[in-house]
Amino acid sequence: MTSAGYSAPTSLADAVALLSANASARLLAGGSSLLVAPSRGQLGSALLVDLRKVPGLAGIDPAAGGLKIGAMTTLRALAANAAVRSLYPVLAEAATLTGDAQSRTRATIGGSIAGGTGDSDIAAVLIALGATAEVAGSSGSRSVAVESLAPGHGEVITVITVPAPAANSTVVYETQRHPATLTPLVGVAACVSPSGVSIGLVGATAMAVRLSGVEQVLKGAAVTDAAAKAAAGSADQGLTVRGDLFGTSIYRSHLVRVLTARAVSRAANAAKV
Repeated sequence: MTSAGYSAPTSLADAVALLSANASARLLAGGSSLLVAPSRGQLGSALLVDLRKVPGLAGIDPAAGGLKIGAMTTLRALAANAAVRSLYPVLAEAATLTGDAQSRTRATIGGSIAGGTGDSDIAAVLIALGATAEVAGSSGSRSVAVESLAPGHGEVITVITVPAPAANSTVVYETQRHPATLTPLVGVAACVSPSGVSIGLVGATAMAVRLSGVEQVLKGAAVTDAAAKAAAGSADQGLTVRGDLFGTSIYRSHLVRVLTARAVSRAANAAKV
């Protein structure tokens, strides 16, 4: 049982004020991550602040050649959007991979990246794409790279900005999934362009991360299959790779190396760099 309270503010300012004034407040966006919380005793007396009545937080705008995506945009809407499918089909692919059809009608892109969650397909792809998030709080708004996203108490993600695709660039996503939970044991997104390589990782660590070490190894080099494999050989170094009933840390480390090499090779071959 839970004694959690509930409030549905009708403005962003009111939502921020409620969060700031209540230390135990929790945001309710799509709600998919909160469905099982009461039965596990994880909600307690928290105040649920529902964002669904706050205007302007949903929608997809192909602005300046890139994308501006409202944080309350559902994964179903993201996967079906013509601009997303045209500019960044891998983003639509990652949305389709997330959960099942029913959960995608509720889950939001903002909820998928809030707190740097470690099992979000969307987060890996957004990191590889160099996306940023706008975060509103009592002291104003700030912009932060998705891989550094850790909203503080009293803050709300409002917009995710994905830059325009670089010329002759390709982005791919490789993942090994758990068949029951539908979450990635490991997921690696790689963007390869003439200017370099960017790589996002989820599943292996508690939070989504950028594989900057592999990016540096490949910087300025011809991205051949051999180079990708060699650079990916140390992809798990410096990471605290988690292990659980779904996959040991040794197995996940192996997947990090294999999927990184595979993603970088696929992207490089398609981009012809």
